Amino acid sequence: MIKREIWDWRKNEKDLWMRPATHMAYLGQRWISHGLSTVLDLGAGLGRNSVYLAKQYRLRVTAIDISEYAINFVKQSAIEENVMVDAVKGDMFNTPFNSSCFDCVFSYNVTSNLTTKEFEKLFEKALEKELAKPEDKNAIYSEITNYYLML
Repeated sequence: MIKREIWDWRKNEKDLWMRPATHMAYLGQRWISHGLSTVLDLGAGLGRNSVYLAKQYRLRVTAIDISEYAINFVKQSAIEENVMVDAVKGDMFNTPFNSSCFDCVFSYNVTSNLTTKEFEKLFEKALEKELAKPEDKNAIYSEITNYYLML
């Protein structure tokens, strides 16, 4: 894997990273209409999508990011918005979660920064650990395709 520096969220000056991605409204609606309720946000950053999904759709969201600053920001944002988001500092390539503990796994504005091999490894890991429940394997989403990966 290519050695990368952790994104320094303390230097963020763009409002863009504070607003949820436009796809989240569609995804949140789609996930709840399919009865999905637990979501893992890989590389959550400042938690813009995690907090939005928890607030708008009452999804149980777990956000993981390698940046301690980002995770603390997610926790504070969740408190301010009066929602529960389980924010975990960790590596998305080696998550601390048990198998089959999420209905849906997604990543937004992360995988586009990965090499092809890293992208493949990330989704292999998600499937290998079976982070998504077996019956919900089609609920893995990445912004690269803008579609569900039907697995």
